[in-house]
Amino acid sequence: MGKKVVVVVSVVLSAVSIFFAIPAAFGSGNTEDCTSPSATSGGDTYSCVSWSGYVGQDGYHVDRFSTPAPDGSLHSCTSFAAHMLWHENTHFSQISTFDSAQYWDNDASVLPGVVVSTTPHVGDIAQWEKDANLQYGHVALVTNVVMSNGKVLYINTADDNAGRQVTTTKVLFPGTSNSVASWPDHFITFPGFSGIYYAIPLTGGGGGKPPVALGVTPATN
Repeated sequence: MGKKVVVVVSVVLSAVSIFFAIPAAFGSGNTEDCTSPSATSGGDTYSCVSWSGYVGQDGYHVDRFSTPAPDGSLHSCTSFAAHMLWHENTHFSQISTFDSAQYWDNDASVLPGVVVSTTPHVGDIAQWEKDANLQYGHVALVTNVVMSNGKVLYINTADDNAGRQVTTTKVLFPGTSNSVASWPDHFITFPGFSGIYYAIPLTGGGGGKPPVALGVTPATN
């Protein structure tokens, strides 16, 4: 059997770059390839998603439910997801009233044009239901989808975590569950959320938002 080689295709339209980890072997297990410093150890707790401009707040003010960490930083998976959705073309004011992550699939399904499915797409919000490990469920952003012969090999995700008070990125394989994470229960596709991400200027007034285009990464034999 031939060895699979993953070809990473990233179209960078600015100086901002996002790099995805490529697993050494497909199906080797879900991994957390970036973990920011903890709020108690010092350092930038948002470093794993620095390309997003997220610093614990979002345009829908979902961050009002976040509890400040020891260093004063705010952390919430729903706030990070809301932050990313806010900066796209289609805005839903209802997101400001969304409940905890375990209900995001239900809350989003009633919005016009939103599709909740079990198929991942770049720009989707991955959603996990409540279970023994996730007291309130979880949501994350799908930043990359790697496919071969029409099948999903793995996805890359980015998220914030309220309990751990860190941001992370992960590599997740379909049907795989381990101590890192399980495969998401649902994928929420919002209209207008195409997978174009912006680095938000954090200082100064106005200014452009340099885009980074991300797409599906094919795998070839």
